[in-house]
Amino acid sequence: MNSFNARIGESSRHATSRTHAGDVWRWNWLRLGVSFLVLVLHLTASHADYGALERLAAGVCGITVLNVIWRYMSEKHVRGLPVLEWVVLQLYVFFAMPVFFEGESNMATTFQALSRSGAILEALIAANLFVFCLLAGWHLPRPKRRKASVAPVRHVPQLAVLVYGAVSLVVSFLRARYEYAWGTEWFMSVVYFLFSPTVAQLLLLFDFHNKQKTRSASVVVVFTSVMVVVGLFTGRLDYALPPLITLAIGLFVSQQRVPKTLIAASFAMLLVFNPVKLVYRELTGYRTAEFGTLTVGEMVDAWKESIQQVWAGNNAQQQQALDTTASRLNYLSVNATVIDSVPERIPYALGEPWAVVPVSLVPRVLWPDKPNLTEISTDRFNVLFGMTTWSIAATSTAAYPGVADGFWNLGWLGVAIAGFISGLFWKMLAITWTPSGRLRYSLVFLLVVTTRATAATPSLFVGVAQVAFACFIVVKTLELLGEIGSDGRTS
Repeated sequence: MNSFNARIGESSRHATSRTHAGDVWRWNWLRLGVSFLVLVLHLTASHADYGALERLAAGVCGITVLNVIWRYMSEKHVRGLPVLEWVVLQLYVFFAMPVFFEGESNMATTFQALSRSGAILEALIAANLFVFCLLAGWHLPRPKRRKASVAPVRHVPQLAVLVYGAVSLVVSFLRARYEYAWGTEWFMSVVYFLFSPTVAQLLLLFDFHNKQKTRSASVVVVFTSVMVVVGLFTGRLDYALPPLITLAIGLFVSQQRVPKTLIAASFAMLLVFNPVKLVYRELTGYRTAEFGTLTVGEMVDAWKESIQQVWAGNNAQQQQALDTTASRLNYLSVNATVIDSVPERIPYALGEPWAVVPVSLVPRVLWPDKPNLTEISTDRFNVLFGMTTWSIAATSTAAYPGVADGFWNLGWLGVAIAGFISGLFWKMLAITWTPSGRLRYSLVFLLVVTTRATAATPSLFVGVAQVAFACFIVVKTLELLGEIGSDGRTS
């Protein structure tokens, strides 16, 4: 009887093994088929400005990103924060997806000149090199560490988090209104770091992740909606869009799904409000004394008028609005401009911009006269490559991408090094994150959603120490309040 049961058990195991092998085989063929369709899409649907080789290079990047995301999604139980997937998705959108839009010129040169010189193709190859080296840095073997014992989650009153979040929203709103007057003072930077609406949002998401209660979910959604509205009043999309992205990632980690309405709202925010915000700023006198005197009703009226000017006009105005949004997602021409200019017209930087990284780790509160890192790296890059002028850079500047940063420093070797360092940076964040610890959950999540994956190497590390210190102070203060409240109820 025992031998019969053993044979039955062995047959069952073999059948289960064959079924699993069949599922894996079908899954791999499906992935191969989708990868082929992605390549065909790039070869056939890209804009006419791009040649066959350029389309092929963009398609290779798309296939790489698809397989990274596919591997994460195919796991039965999602493990950890989708850091790598979020990073490579950003890299594809900014470095390769522009082939689907009209070629973009810039202040330094025209797209046609870059295309004739082969710089566009080289920029797409450099993007692939950056992604592959990032993956190499991500998968660098590390010695296994012993698992630390998980401490019990300390109680934090939800009311205390909401009060902190409300104060943070007020600080953010006042920052946008009066940035012209006191936004550059170093002590105000401390206030900005200590009162972050995103930290409050993440603490509420942490509470929902561990309790999975309908009430907790409702609180998160309402607070996120208020963040978006306040962000729109400021006229800055980087205040209004990130809360939706943070909520989407948080819900996916907790429930392995994202509501379709949330995805639609995020795309609508990017497509509709990105070109409108420029008109809104003109109407409201953004970064001037006039902006600080507006009432909420006047801001709402300004948004209505801005939307009508952009989207209720003729087809030419609407096309221009879409081109503006596409331009914001296009780093391809910037990378090509650098590759076309270095070292023939502009010499290699030889790692000089990277020397600011150690300086960036020192909080300004400890070094009030710390050199302006934006001026040293970002402004210098944009002026040097003809993207802007020093007078414009004094009031407005644009971050430059990691591919361009690497090539400017050391050519192709620099692109590989920059990608590898980026991979190490994101991997360290990923292995630090945990869903069971409030501080690490909030801090790592905050860095992931606020740090651009496309950023140059110095920009990856700028503000990390300040964010870590501020997040530590906020979380520990709220946990202390929770302990005091618990002791009071006990007594």
